Amino acid sequence: MALPLLSFEHFSLAVETAAGPLALVRDVSFSLGSEEVLALVGESGSGKTLTALSAVRLWGPNGASNAFRADGRISLTLADGATVEILDLPSERLASLRGAEVGVVFQDPLGALNPAIRIGEQIAEGRRRHIAEPSTVRAAAVIELAREVGFARPEPILMAYPHQLSGGMRQRAMIAIALAAEPRLLIADEPTTALDASIQAQVLDTLIEIKRRRRMSVLLITHDLATVAKIADRVAVMYCGRIVELGPTDEVLKRPSHPYTTDLLASLPRLLPDPPPLTAIRGVPADAARPPAGCAYHPRCPNANPGDCTTVPPPLLARSGNVAVACHEDVHAAAR
Repeated sequence: MALPLLSFEHFSLAVETAAGPLALVRDVSFSLGSEEVLALVGESGSGKTLTALSAVRLWGPNGASNAFRADGRISLTLADGATVEILDLPSERLASLRGAEVGVVFQDPLGALNPAIRIGEQIAEGRRRHIAEPSTVRAAAVIELAREVGFARPEPILMAYPHQLSGGMRQRAMIAIALAAEPRLLIADEPTTALDASIQAQVLDTLIEIKRRRRMSVLLITHDLATVAKIADRVAVMYCGRIVELGPTDEVLKRPSHPYTTDLLASLPRLLPDPPPLTAIRGVPADAARPPAGCAYHPRCPNANPGDCTTVPPPLLARSGNVAVACHEDVHAAAR
């Protein structure tokens, strides 16, 4: 049986504060297979971005900040078949994997791109660092990569600075930079959030085509369930730093099992002749600094009981249809 490309096992992440450690991600476990797209979804502050960026230990402004404390395991299978433990790697070894094995498309391309360096040079930097090749070959590869991400006339784009490009162009440039060293895993953090609807669709179609052509795996961070339905093979729903539901996209979106997933779907508008009324999720998101005891969703959950739901965090357990759910109601129903 082939090893997963990426595997999280009971991963937790906390940051040190003046008041003590603040847990941000709690006991997260999942795997990502070869050529698979897994989407991490949830409200802002649910821990999805921190979880995904932990695959390359990008926690602070300078990478692996000393303020963060991680537990558990994150395993990455390299192109040569070797497996490395991300949390144990020295900084120099980890830096050699960023870009070469794992590329990252950041949420804010204007903030991620260097404003003083031309786009072409920023794309070329990854190839220069990780791939030994003549400069003429590198220059040709950069032009071809620009075409691959959707620039029909790449030369003027490559000579431009980030501020001279539109939001959609900057996002395409960011994708090109992430792909420059030919990684097998792409982490895409809200890749279409700040774009107009028509540009969102174009960028998303570009990602889908690149993933297919390059036979890549993608770890997608998003709050847009329409995007999940279009691109993802599986989806992990996060709430207050935990995964509460994990399974094939069709099963999770069409037959949600966790009350939070059900409430998320009920709050989305639908393009139907006679759409059902929108239902707002009750209450407010849980505070990661002071999460509720038991299941973090219980103050907002219509099915919560005053017993286990308020005292015991539910484990993520497999159910039928390859779906895993962290909910006491499912456990009680199975026992009845």
